[in-house]
Amino acid sequence: MRGSLSIKIFSYFAVVIIMSLSIIGGFTYLYASKAIERQTADNIAQTIRNTAYQTDLYLKNYDRATYTILSSNDVKRFLDMDPDDSYSYFFYTKQIQGNVLQPTFLTYPQIAHIYLIGRNGRMVADDNQTPASFPHVDAKKQFDKLWRKTPGNGTAAILTQSIRPSRPKGAVTIARRVRGIASYQPNGVLAMEFNSRELSRIWGELDLGTDSFVYVLDQENRVVYASERKGAAEALPNEAVKRTALENSFRLKMGGAERLFVTERRSFPAGEWWPPFR
Repeated sequence: MRGSLSIKIFSYFAVVIIMSLSIIGGFTYLYASKAIERQTADNIAQTIRNTAYQTDLYLKNYDRATYTILSSNDVKRFLDMDPDDSYSYFFYTKQIQGNVLQPTFLTYPQIAHIYLIGRNGRMVADDNQTPASFPHVDAKKQFDKLWRKTPGNGTAAILTQSIRPSRPKGAVTIARRVRGIASYQPNGVLAMEFNSRELSRIWGELDLGTDSFVYVLDQENRVVYASERKGAAEALPNEAVKRTALENSFRLKMGGAERLFVTERRSFPAGEWWPPFR
């Protein structure tokens, strides 16, 4: 009888101890998992910030290129000229192409196209490779399109579009409103186009582990750059895109597996772009 009671008491104590240890172990596991997740997110975020800083420097080269073009009096006079003055149009087009755009291409060879469109409906454009291949463009329609998407204060915006009717893969445009000499009010748009594959020199070297991807989004949540790994294009669901604007890091179940997304928001120099990592 005493032996049976002792066994029961021992069993009760054993159950209590095991349950206590299980609860403590469970809480410890959850706490450690959260701590590891936070540490992982912090480490990735630091990597993102460093790489995003390098991207800022890269993109600001294009911003500086626009300032070089805007310093030209020929550019300003082109914007102010009478649209019906064919002689002035021919003269300033040749001056701008030869003395402004071609030197810019030599300094920034990664730029594919540069074009200047005035509110007056006149346009001057150049191609870095073969000027004769520059597509026919409805200048007024293109002006209205860019005008709607560029800030009124003259700062630049990054746009995932191309001057060509069928946008080449990876084409990115940096555009800003510009003004002539006669007024301080903008009366034209300057745009330059390059390929986002140039960004792979920065982002492509970033290794976040097996089956991880890198994305750069513009201020309208459109993909500017995506990892060139197989499956990258399908690996960024709409739900993740929406949450990048609200959360710095979050988990999302995809294909039966849980994924960690870490984002960093940057400004250039108007609007914003996000490099989300998975």
